[in-house]
Amino acid sequence: MQRSNPDEVIMRSLSPATPKAAASKSFAGRAIAALSLLAIASLGTACVVDHHASAPTEIEFDEVRNLGYYCGGPLSSWTVTNRETGDSGTAGCEQPILFTDLAPFTTYNFDITGQSGPSTCWSGSCSVSTGSQGSITYPDCSALIAHHCTL
Repeated sequence: MQRSNPDEVIMRSLSPATPKAAASKSFAGRAIAALSLLAIASLGTACVVDHHASAPTEIEFDEVRNLGYYCGGPLSSWTVTNRETGDSGTAGCEQPILFTDLAPFTTYNFDITGQSGPSTCWSGSCSVSTGSQGSITYPDCSALIAHHCTL
C-alpha cells in the first residue's frame, strides 16, 4: 500500500478510531506509537540541548612555580595578565590564577607581577601554548621572572 503523506499515516496510528481500539492496543503497539510521535517531533521545529559540551581549555598559574615564593612570606599578592584577551587575575596567598575558555593549540603571552606589600618585587613575561580541547596547562615561567627586591 502506497501512502501519499507519511506524516498523516503516523498521526492516524497515534489516534485510534474508537476507545475500544485504544484499550486493546498491545505494549508493542504503544511502543511503535511512541516512536512514531518522536519521528513527528523530529520533522518539526525542535530545541536540542547538548549536555555533553566540551571541557574548556585552560592555563593555570601557580605562584611557587612561577615566582618561587608562597604568599605569607615576602609575597603578598600576584597578578597575571593575558595580553591577547586582556583578561587579568590577581590572587592572594596560595591561590592559583586560572585562565579558562582558551583556544586549543594556541600561544598566549602573559605578564606576571608579584607584590610584597606596596612594592613590585617580581615581574616578567612569558608565552604559553595551550594543549588540546579540555586540557589544563601548568606553565613554568620562572626563568623569565626578574626579582627586583632584596628579600
